[in-house]
Amino acid sequence: KAKYVRQKFEFDKILKKNGMGVSISGGSPLGVAGSIVGIELLMRWMDKEPELVHNLLRMSTDYLLDYADWYIEEFGADNCSAFSTYPNDCHALISPKMFEKYSLPYVKEIHEKFIDKGIKKWLIHLCGDHTKNLKHWKDEIKLQPRSTITIGHEMDIEHVAKVFGEDHIIGGNINTSLLQ
Repeated sequence: KAKYVRQKFEFDKILKKNGMGVSISGGSPLGVAGSIVGIELLMRWMDKEPELVHNLLRMSTDYLLDYADWYIEEFGADNCSAFSTYPNDCHALISPKMFEKYSLPYVKEIHEKFIDKGIKKWLIHLCGDHTKNLKHWKDEIKLQPRSTITIGHEMDIEHVAKVFGEDHIIGGNINTSLLQ
């Protein structure tokens, strides 16, 4: 019912009508939760109210899954790709242990359920430095073959490419201030 969501949906109907695919928001429950309560409050709650954070992440995950169901029903899984960014999951905001506790279980669930629903194309952007979380992305989070993974300039692109191997497309690693 939100204005932006409705506008995106109408735009995506135009894309489909013109033979193009559409993109489903597939990621970060921490990003959704941060948008709901503010990132500063969310970070404080991680220390003082972990159960409340998990409840909020559960709601955020369910929202992302419901959104995906709506799009898949309307456009078909073959016409949908998933796009997800992870700015609130980077080392500048949370430690690798906090990533394991607060982000990983929900991201794994979203990926597994999207893949089970037939989503085959992914674009994942790891904003900031996620170097110490790469093992989870490689070993625990389901990624479709040839998923595109873009990274922030804080990460070493050669290292990321070695971690993911030749099964995925790696890009990014450019400081956006260079574009100015």
